[in-house]
Amino acid sequence: MNMKNQKMLVDLRIVCAVLIVAIIAMIVIWKPWNGNGTERTISVSGDSSQKAEPDEYQFSPMYQEKGSDRTAIQKSLADKINTIIVKLRELGVAESDITLASSTYDNWYNDGTSEVTSNSLTVIVSNKELSQKVQDYLLTTAPQGQITPYPTFSKEKRKKVEEEVRSQAITDAKKKAERTASELGMKLGKVVTITDQQGGGIMPMYGAVGGGDAKTMSVETSTLPVLAGKQDINYTVEVVYEIK
Repeated sequence: MNMKNQKMLVDLRIVCAVLIVAIIAMIVIWKPWNGNGTERTISVSGDSSQKAEPDEYQFSPMYQEKGSDRTAIQKSLADKINTIIVKLRELGVAESDITLASSTYDNWYNDGTSEVTSNSLTVIVSNKELSQKVQDYLLTTAPQGQITPYPTFSKEKRKKVEEEVRSQAITDAKKKAERTASELGMKLGKVVTITDQQGGGIMPMYGAVGGGDAKTMSVETSTLPVLAGKQDINYTVEVVYEIK
C-alpha cells in the first residue's frame, strides 16, 4: 500500500471515530430511552385517615376589672393574674406553658360608664389529671368566657401521626395507580411527581364554662370531667406515575 492510500485510510478512520463520538453525544443529549418527552402518565390521589388521642389541653381564661380609677383597676388585675400564675405553678404547670396575652396589663377601654381593663392567659397542660385540677381551680377565679380546655396535639405527636398517615396515603396512591394501569393493559412506571395535600382533624370545642360569678356555679359544673376523645388526622397525596 502506497503512502497516499495509507493517508486516506488514516483519514477515514479519524472521520469514523469523530462520527461515532458525535452519535454517542447526540444519544446522551436526546435520551431516547426517556421517550423524548412523550411519556404517558396517570395521576392518582392517595388518602389516609387515622384516629389519635390529643396529648395537650389548652385553657384560655380571660379576666376583667372595672372601676373609675384606671391605675387602681390595672393594679388589681395585675395582682389577680400574678396570684393565678403562682397557683398554677404550685399545681404543677410549667412556667413555660403559661402565656400572657399582653405583657403590660395596659389593655383597657371605657365602656361609657367606667374604666375597663382585661387580660387573658393561655395555659397548656399535657397531663389529663393535671388538666382536671387546673380546670377546677380556674373555676374559682371568676373567669370570663370559656375555660373548659380544648384538646390538641403537641408538635411531636402531630408530626409522628402525620408521618404514619402520609406513608399510608402513598401506599394507597400506589395501589390505585397499579389498578388503573392494569385496567389499561399497561404497567406502572416510576414516580414523576408527588404533592402533599395534608388535611387535618377538626378540633372539638367543648361547651363553655365560666363567664359568671364562681360562687354561683353548681357543684356539677365545677367537677366537669376533662375528656379528650379521639380526633381524625387526614392526609392526601397527589402522585403522578409513568405508565408503559
